Amino acid sequence: MTLRTRLEQQPSSAQNLMAWALTAMLVLLGVVCVLLPVRWMIQSQSRWRAQTQSVLLLDRSWVTHASEVRTQLEQIKSSAWWMQAYQEVTVEQAIVPVLRHLGELL
Repeated sequence: MTLRTRLEQQPSSAQNLMAWALTAMLVLLGVVCVLLPVRWMIQSQSRWRAQTQSVLLLDRSWVTHASEVRTQLEQIKSSAWWMQAYQEVTVEQAIVPVLRHLGELL
């Protein structure tokens, strides 16, 4: 006995119920296999856009303030404190001037 003959022997209400159940399963399968990946893709693209926008805004702010930062960096490198703190050879010798200057700042 094949599946087709077994289904044909069922009453029409049982056949209708099985048809509706199969339809519901196909719809659910379509949602899981098509709509959920599409939703994930959209969310992923939205997150990527937000991250890219924040990176671009940060880069734009760096470009805006680059000359000021470069000037301040040159001032720091040419200051006597920088020369004193970083001309020492060992870590132990370098710590003393740094701590001394931090103490002066506080």
